[in-house]
Amino acid sequence: MAVLFAAACGVPGCFAGQLDDFEKAAVQDQEKQTEQSKDNDKDKGDLKHGHHDRDHADKSSSAEDGASSGLFSDLFTLLIVYPGAVTMSRVRGSSDSAFAEIDKREKGAPDLPMIRADLNYQHVNSHVSGIDGRLLAGYGPIAVQYRQTHYAEDAPNDSMELIQIHGLYRVSFSKKFEFGMGFGGLILDGNGQTSGFSMTYPLSIYPADNFGFNVTPAWSWLNGNLVSDYDWSASYVRKFCSLRLGYRRSRAGSEKLAGPYFGVSYHY
Repeated sequence: MAVLFAAACGVPGCFAGQLDDFEKAAVQDQEKQTEQSKDNDKDKGDLKHGHHDRDHADKSSSAEDGASSGLFSDLFTLLIVYPGAVTMSRVRGSSDSAFAEIDKREKGAPDLPMIRADLNYQHVNSHVSGIDGRLLAGYGPIAVQYRQTHYAEDAPNDSMELIQIHGLYRVSFSKKFEFGMGFGGLILDGNGQTSGFSMTYPLSIYPADNFGFNVTPAWSWLNGNLVSDYDWSASYVRKFCSLRLGYRRSRAGSEKLAGPYFGVSYHY
């Protein structure tokens, strides 16, 4: 049917599918709007005031730099160093009395896995479905993950790969909570291959031993286009494995690939 429709149109490929529309929205080049004349006028105005303001700026800059440096150091310790030390103590134990009440991470638990593998099947609509796999390896607060989703469309016959690679810094103060910060890249492989910067902030909460809830947002940029990816799931947890039900929505411009999924996880 798609071939007959294309022949009737007289234009090859005029029958575009949902995957083609998504890829086009994600990778098309954005026109860069510039206002050079306004920038030049602003630069001229800045030059007139530059000499007048320079002496005053020099006097205050050293004090401001000192205060900023101290604040940055305190925030880095509070948000990165201390949570990382607590996370490491959960994995390997610690003789530090300050961490004596911290829950030690149990082998096979879903939090802070050393190795984790996920496999999901997503139903987008009657023509599009996705097979999604993720592999994570880490120790303590440091981990790296690879996630690849294969989308297939049957009308027209088409396919597309979304590949996410992130280095993660993850923190956990107890077996009930884990939060991560990840930075890396996204590769979209469809009619062509395009890559760009990506970041993710996964959050997992385990209110009971056999139940968990996960939210994994990711934002990526391909040729200046934002590609957002939101993944929500609930899981039934056992030692070493979990069963999950979730919903995932990937969006590029006005195009989206969204639908429920079910999957299984192995965690060590």
